[in-house]
Amino acid sequence: MAGGEVAADLTATRWARWVIGVIGGLLLAGCVNAGTPTDTNATTTAGGAMIPAGTSASASSAAVTWASATGSTSTGLSIPADARVDTVDGAVAFVRFAAAQVNLAYRLPSPAPLDLVHSPECPSCARTRADVAAYTEQHVRTVTDVWTVTFTAPDTWRPGHATVELHVHQNRVDLVDDSGHRVDVIDSGDYRFLVTLAYDGRWRITRWQPLA
Repeated sequence: MAGGEVAADLTATRWARWVIGVIGGLLLAGCVNAGTPTDTNATTTAGGAMIPAGTSASASSAAVTWASATGSTSTGLSIPADARVDTVDGAVAFVRFAAAQVNLAYRLPSPAPLDLVHSPECPSCARTRADVAAYTEQHVRTVTDVWTVTFTAPDTWRPGHATVELHVHQNRVDLVDDSGHRVDVIDSGDYRFLVTLAYDGRWRITRWQPLA
């Protein structure tokens, strides 16, 4: 993988152009085509069953509801109370919450959940946001969670700053279009990150660093 970036392989099934979705240059590889799928009659999931039409409509509604409920992403209203405090445990809880926001962003799809946890001064975070925005534009989303958190532990902490080690299992997940038809699949894998946080009234992620 170029530049030491960690990326999960996707098996290209019907979409022609690769777009790399990353958290700090390390998360997902995704297939998003600027045009239409080469096979518009694709209807089967990895398990051979058709995904019911209308699932994507539910996801779109969820995106609207989420945005309405949270209002400005700077308010932190959706962040759990235990993840809002400037403590060791608060930093760890925030990183677990951030992993859940990654899952939500790809399921909707919408970059809004990422805006709730990423600092504007985090260039690598911006790359992940751009990837989710591409999924949004192309009307492609994941049907279930991409990540399952397998381990979290504090690395360093001082008031206003923390680093947390995060391990995730990336699940094998179908990507579907607006009709609920599978267009690609994200393969499984296991990844470890060191997540850097800054606190300015609430935690924000300033860096995602892949660990060997």
